[in-house]
Amino acid sequence: MSTLRRAVAALRDLWLVVGVTLLLLVVGEVAARVLTPSSPAPDVRIHADSYPDAPWVAGLYDENARSAHLRWESYAYWRRAPFTGAYINVDAHGHRRTWRAPAAPGATAPLRVFVFGGSTVWGTGVRDDHTVPSELARYLGEHGVVADVENFGETGYVSTQDVVSLLRALHRGDVPRRRGSRTLRRCTTRCWRSTTASAATGRRAGTIG
Repeated sequence: MSTLRRAVAALRDLWLVVGVTLLLLVVGEVAARVLTPSSPAPDVRIHADSYPDAPWVAGLYDENARSAHLRWESYAYWRRAPFTGAYINVDAHGHRRTWRAPAAPGATAPLRVFVFGGSTVWGTGVRDDHTVPSELARYLGEHGVVADVENFGETGYVSTQDVVSLLRALHRGDVPRRRGSRTLRRCTTRCWRSTTASAATGRRAGTIG
């Protein structure tokens, strides 16, 4: 009987030690999280060779992370929520801001162009004014064509989502403006050469492929 009592007492003491140890671990973990809040590690892409000593890179990727909040988009499944920043701006429709030439006095209504695609068109790794649609608008402007280019790109989008996005835009009355009205073909990573590298250094991005 005494042996059984000793065994029960030992188990009780062991359980008490384990319980107190677990409680201390939990309390220590909670205290550590409260007193030393962790910050996300910097994006490794800020060290890419395409950003030679650019002072804005860390800020760009910080905004890239903060602007990645997605909202439900009927039939297309997702689209970015509105965001305002120094390098990344997303409007109420989830479209990233595109460079536009200053309006000239007496100018006619500009050509309106839609550009569709995935993260390359959206502009991962570049500022608003250097995305593929922005470079296209600037290129056309330099050749005397005033164009209002809309960036329909979104990270992870495939051609079906592009078609859905176009149909939804047309349904709400947002259409490419005539004077040679057109919808550009879907842009892939090869349709605009050296976009990221040239945008990082502030040069115009090659030619349309």
